Amino acid sequence: MPDRRRESTLAGSAIALAALPALATAVAAGPTGPLAAVPTDALLTHWWVFPAAVAFSTAALASGVSGALFFSPFFMLVVGLTPSQPIGAGLLTEVFGMGNGLRSFVSQGVVFAFVGLLVIGVEALA
Repeated sequence: MPDRRRESTLAGSAIALAALPALATAVAAGPTGPLAAVPTDALLTHWWVFPAAVAFSTAALASGVSGALFFSPFFMLVVGLTPSQPIGAGLLTEVFGMGNGLRSFVSQGVVFAFVGLLVIGVEALA
């Protein structure tokens, strides 16, 4: 019986090698279309924010606190944004993070819908 992992690796390598000329042509031509409007100087200036964000996200997940707890001061003090921008980014981070967690818990079937609706109803009346 042939080794499927070896066949898969060879197929992936062949696809990657076939894509190299197209990639080289695209890089040589420079950005076109919507990518031409992206300010590459700003991206290259703030490249270090992504590794810091990964470190903050890892620390937030490991400690069980909100990522906004780390991101908001970082964006204000280190990156130099105005206070409203990091607060908004922190709120969006929480909305998407909690929404993803809720979706995951619902798909696993560990959410008691009756209790959730009861809590929402009591809060709406209060």
